[in-house]
Amino acid sequence: MRPCVVACKRTVIMGNTSTNTNTNNPTTTPRRGCWTATLPGSSSGTPPPPSLLRVAAHSGERHDGAGASNDHHNHLHDGASVLARARASCASGLSGLPSSDSNAPAPAPAGPLGEGEDRGRTMIRKIREELQEVRRVIVRPEPEALRLHQGGSDEEEDDVHPLALETTIHPGTECCTRTSVQDGTLTIEASVGGLSKKDQIALAALAIKNTATGLFEQETRELRQQRMVGGGSHDELCHVLQHGRIVSSRPSDHASEFFHESYLVELEGNGRTIKALFKPKSEEGEESGWHRVGVEAVAYQLNLLLGMDLVPPTVIRRGEIIVDGRQFNEGSFTYFVEGARQLNESAQSVPDPVFLSNTRILDALIHNSDRHHGHFLHGKHWTKDQETAFLIDHAAGFRKEACVRMDHENAFLTGPCRVISARTYLHLRYLNHTVLETNLSCGLDLSEICELHRRKDAILDYFDGLVFFNGYDSVVVE
Repeated sequence: MRPCVVACKRTVIMGNTSTNTNTNNPTTTPRRGCWTATLPGSSSGTPPPPSLLRVAAHSGERHDGAGASNDHHNHLHDGASVLARARASCASGLSGLPSSDSNAPAPAPAGPLGEGEDRGRTMIRKIREELQEVRRVIVRPEPEALRLHQGGSDEEEDDVHPLALETTIHPGTECCTRTSVQDGTLTIEASVGGLSKKDQIALAALAIKNTATGLFEQETRELRQQRMVGGGSHDELCHVLQHGRIVSSRPSDHASEFFHESYLVELEGNGRTIKALFKPKSEEGEESGWHRVGVEAVAYQLNLLLGMDLVPPTVIRRGEIIVDGRQFNEGSFTYFVEGARQLNESAQSVPDPVFLSNTRILDALIHNSDRHHGHFLHGKHWTKDQETAFLIDHAAGFRKEACVRMDHENAFLTGPCRVISARTYLHLRYLNHTVLETNLSCGLDLSEICELHRRKDAILDYFDGLVFFNGYDSVVVE
């Protein structure tokens, strides 16, 4: 797993004329982080031929696209040629129809009108059949080119994904996109015809963008499901926290200096009984920013999205909640670890650098400056039969006046954060706005989600800079 590998990107725009066949096999090795564009020339005074826009993202060594990739490219050119011939044939076969240009002279009839219509329809039908055959050839499985190997340090089984052909109808044209992954190179191709060169490029680029976005969301969603910590155990605990019957409750032993209420409750559900810490929502806590119960659930969900398992399962309940004889309308329920003690008072008095790095990343994302020794605990893990360090109390996150930086000192005085887990580094890159909004809208508004996304980018810039100056192995812990 190399989460900071810089992928090489190359953009090639190719026509389907014989004078541009050398673009099938580009021989120039693209530099890392460099864009290379090749534009075929077109004869002046004539409309450009249908074009193929190909964007290839390379990760690792250079590949020249030989073998099956060239066949794919030629197939797409054939498809573009069919589109061009279809338009030309329609124009000649239906020459008896009026021109779309009202000022243009009427073309000379090519025989009786009925014959022209029949001949034009026959040509259109044959060309459509040819185009369908070309598309069938495009999507025909080719084993070497169709294999997408998903690997990394997780050593997951190789998945085989067929190449995708999608057709999008744009005004006045037809755009086909095709995606292939081979030997560490992702190639997305789009063929467009029938418009000016700039329109072809613009529509092809739009189709590639949409295809790449969909591919990214699909692949990262599957990766998150494969690498999600906890899994069923977390789901079971969250279900009891969300729907379990409250069988007992009392005020928490922890007294807040700001008089924020919390209760220790016992929940029963799914044949099991667990303890939880209940924090009711209060207007004062929301307005001051020091007791926002929704942020407790946000911290838990974000911790999972980052591939961590440092925050006990937490949910938000809404509706009638009867606790200690009082009624509340909303609050957070967090799994309570019995027998836990402060981390600095345990045998593991100083946590390892990766734990502190993950803590600082989480706090920087949620803008939580309230991370003192009382919020580092040590006790039995909620899904694993082992003792572990974990984090509590995130209700003070997202205060506007807070300042949390990656180079700030931590509660254990071990110095600024200078390392990052490879797993966390990778999952940070997968946090796009859609993922954040889908998973965190339960406790955040849209502006806070946008701020979190901006801070995520700043954290990546911070570690990318460390990697650039100090080297990957001195910063990223596999």
